[in-house]
Formats: sequence, structure tokens, C-alpha cells
Amino acid sequence: PADSSTMAAPKASVMPVSGLRDLLHRYDVLLLDQLGVLHDGKNVHSAAWDAARRFQEVPGRDNKLVLASNSSRSATVALQGLKKMGCDAGLLDGVVTSGEVSHRWLNKRKTEQQKAKHAEGSRQTGDGRDAHPSESTDMESNEELENVVHMTWQWRGHQSLSELGMRGVSEAEMQDATLVVSQGADAIAVGEEIIPMEDDQMEKLVLKCAEKNMEMLCTNPDMVAQYGKELAKMPGFYAELYEKAGGTVTRTGKPEPVFYEFCMEVIQELYDGKPVDRSRVLAIGDSMAHDVMGASNAGIDVLFVQGGIHYKDLGIDLGEEASLKDVIELAQKYGVQPTYTIPMLRW
Repeated sequence: PADSSTMAAPKASVMPVSGLRDLLHRYDVLLLDQLGVLHDGKNVHSAAWDAARRFQEVPGRDNKLVLASNSSRSATVALQGLKKMGCDAGLLDGVVTSGEVSHRWLNKRKTEQQKAKHAEGSRQTGDGRDAHPSESTDMESNEELENVVHMTWQWRGHQSLSELGMRGVSEAEMQDATLVVSQGADAIAVGEEIIPMEDDQMEKLVLKCAEKNMEMLCTNPDMVAQYGKELAKMPGFYAELYEKAGGTVTRTGKPEPVFYEFCMEVIQELYDGKPVDRSRVLAIGDSMAHDVMGASNAGIDVLFVQGGIHYKDLGIDLGEEASLKDVIELAQKYGVQPTYTIPMLRW
């Protein structure tokens, strides 16, 4: 290996900015991450909200703010959570969460299952005659709930799957399950009962599910999330464990292309159906593996916020500025390149 003292310094290909105002005239839409950008799970980042408001209120412009979050919750619940924290969520013009995308995926899956059942042909009556359509069971009203392994949250709040025709089962009933739905990381839901799980218990459950070869739907691909100065395990952590054990995982949030396609749909609706050039959209986030990778792959410029989940990797405290060299080296570890970088989102 080459001596580190003689190795060339990383090429300065990321532009540091002092504030959002430096980029004011380049973009019309901001895709805003939540954790690490607008708040840290405990405290509201007031300067970030002020910057967003100033961007939105630029005279003579029709700038838009869209929340783009890996939250497994619906857009409505995500907004409620922001308001409860004291965030000025009313500023947001649109909301995209991985939870919304996962609902689309689950509904599409259910429709395909129903079509497959209908395609099997008419059911046989007891005397061998084909059943008349009027004798068929109403699939919408009488269909039994599908059994799934439902990983959820205890402390962040449980989200029921019953409206999607699903029911969480216990470990003892797991042989009847057809899917793992990973919405949380500290509990499982059995029906509507929430059973807390320690990290080691959750890992054992995940590995047991992988042995059964069920597909997993991960509704929040984040590996960890920032809560104050601490990092907590997220559903993405267990999704990666599941894959390493040989399981199949579908992710519906950042950095997946389907998430950004949904973002562009929402943005187009905000402009009355008029197409929006992706070069006029700026994503802002704190995760190299999710925000930076996802936006870059989608052809969207991205502003990397240093004071999020990577602040320890960068050797800084929250609010401090990392060296450009350290930011570039961190990005290279993930095989990505943010367009810009800033210590914390501010005007």
C-alpha cells in the first residue's frame, strides 16, 4: 500500500456553501429531509426552517418546499409529528414519505393477488358445476386478513396494517405468514397488540424469517437515525441483516428510484401538471447512503448537511464545519458525490 503521507489529496469536487442563499437562483424546489436537517428527533432546527421559509418567499418566484422523508408513516401522520415537535410544518407544499410509497406497493401487490385469484377461473360448486358469478365470494368484503410478520415501533407509535388487509402474527404463528413488513425496529405487532423486542430478540426473529424465505418490505431504509446526539437503529439495519442471511428485500424509500419518481409526481402536481426539470430541484439531506446516493442517481443535485448522522464520522460536533477533505473522503467511502455541502441548513 502507498504511504498515506505521499497519497494525493482528494479532488475538491464538492462545493461548500455558507447558506441556502448562495444557491437561491439555481433552484425552484427543495426536497427536504427531516432528521438531521429540519430537526434532530428532539430539537427543532429553527435556522433550517427559517432558510426554507426565505427560499419559499423570494419575490417574483413560485418556489416550493417538499418534505422527502424515509419515515414509514403516512404524509398526514408525518406532518402531525412535525407540528407536535413545534416545527412550522404549514410551510410545506408537499410531503413524500417512504410510508406513502410502501402503501402504493402494498396496494399494487394486493390488486395483483386478487387478479391472480380471478384468473384461476370459475370456482367449482359441490356438484362439479362452474359457479355462477353471483355465487362467488365478495373479495373486498369477505377476504380474510393476510398473515404477516409486522415489525413496528413501541416508543414512536404503532401503525396498523388492518386497512391493508393484513394482520401481524406471533413467532409461533410465523409459519402462516407470507410477508415481513418492517415499519419499525423495537417491537412486533400481533394483531393490534404491541410486543417490545430487544435488539438481540429482533435480530433472531429476522434471521428466523429469512430461513422461511419470505419477502421483506422495508418501509424505512435508514440504517440509523439521529436523536439528539445519539444514533438509533432503524428498519434499514434489519433489512440489510435480512439480505445477508439470504432474504429478499424491497425498499420503498431513499435511495430507491421509485421514491424519487413519486417526488417528481408530487412536484408536477404542485405546478398544475406542468413538467419540472430535475435540474431545478435541490435535495437536502444528511445521509450519504440515502440522500446523496438517491438524489444523485435520480439526476437531482444534493446539498449534504454535515451535522446529521455523519457528524461523528467527520470528527465534528453539531454545528461545527468539517474540512472539505473529510467530506470528500467520507463521500468516497460510499461511492457518491454531493453537489454542495454545508455544516447545518441555514440561510
